[in-house]
Amino acid sequence: ILFPDGQKNSIRIYSRLIEGQFPDYHQIIPDSFKTEIKVNTKDFMDKMERISLFVREDLNTVKMEAINERGAQKEERCEIILKAESPSTGEASEKISCLKKGEDIAITFNADYILDVLKIIKKENTIIKLNEPLNPVIITPEEDKDYTYILMPVRTD
Repeated sequence: ILFPDGQKNSIRIYSRLIEGQFPDYHQIIPDSFKTEIKVNTKDFMDKMERISLFVREDLNTVKMEAINERGAQKEERCEIILKAESPSTGEASEKISCLKKGEDIAITFNADYILDVLKIIKKENTIIKLNEPLNPVIITPEEDKDYTYILMPVRTD
């Protein structure tokens, strides 16, 4: 594959086709969600970067809570609370304003995976759709149906 860039040099990418059936990822994307959160992308990324300084190196996990009136079916103001702790750096929490529709949730993620997706979202707001603490989470840019990020939470005891 050749991508001419109008310059003297071009980029060449070589790839090998692998035979087989690509898994049907639609099977793991739920049809409906118990909770939907809308949060400012830059604010979420800034606070995730800050809180990630306090994660345990071996786990790299951040707990996220979104709690207000349980079961509210209309979109309402809410706060996301991010928490991380490490024996070497201590503990920290960050609050982020958001809009939430649906049930309260507390879920744990790998901090790097969340940051990976937030760094490529160019829209002002990010939508996070959740069901249960161990079910796949869907992250999309607001009003962008072309990009869907599927994230598996981390099990904690």
